[in-house]
Amino acid sequence: MKLSEIFERRIDRIINSAVVVSNQKQDTINAEIEEYVFTNDLIEKLYLFLDTVLNKKVGKTGIWINGYYGSGKSHFIKYAHYCLDTITSEKAFDHYRLNVERHQENNNLSDVTVSNILQLKKKLEQTKIENIIFNVEDETDDVNGERLTRIFLSMLNRFRGYNSGDIPLAILFEKYLDRKGVFAD
Repeated sequence: MKLSEIFERRIDRIINSAVVVSNQKQDTINAEIEEYVFTNDLIEKLYLFLDTVLNKKVGKTGIWINGYYGSGKSHFIKYAHYCLDTITSEKAFDHYRLNVERHQENNNLSDVTVSNILQLKKKLEQTKIENIIFNVEDETDDVNGERLTRIFLSMLNRFRGYNSGDIPLAILFEKYLDRKGVFAD
């Protein structure tokens, strides 16, 4: 028997050394979903993340992802994005559900069940979510010490089709025109 035969996946496949938010190539997306390794903790944290986004009833939802260098923050965030994005959510939820099933079969018990996952997926299908994913380092030159709030607002304006460089113009004029239904003109 060869060493390569004992592994589930081909060992000569290309594996990205780091997850890059801006890399949206289809083969990268597929690999990042299919190669995501779930621990009990990740199963629970992803459920908590998705449940908070989809079912928060009062106030605004803010989520902070914290961890040491190399702990998987970027991959976790990108996987959550895949779950919420209409193009990739089917594949991401299927992989998530399969991993929950495997953990249950191996008695790695978690409070998250397959029915929990299916309820979240159903809720997502009934909810309109637009998510913006970007790498902060790609959006600032860091020379002028831009604040995160300005970067976030700039990206939101760009996503909406507003001016992302002149935030007061976007807020005062473009948003007003959009509300009046004449912004596209």
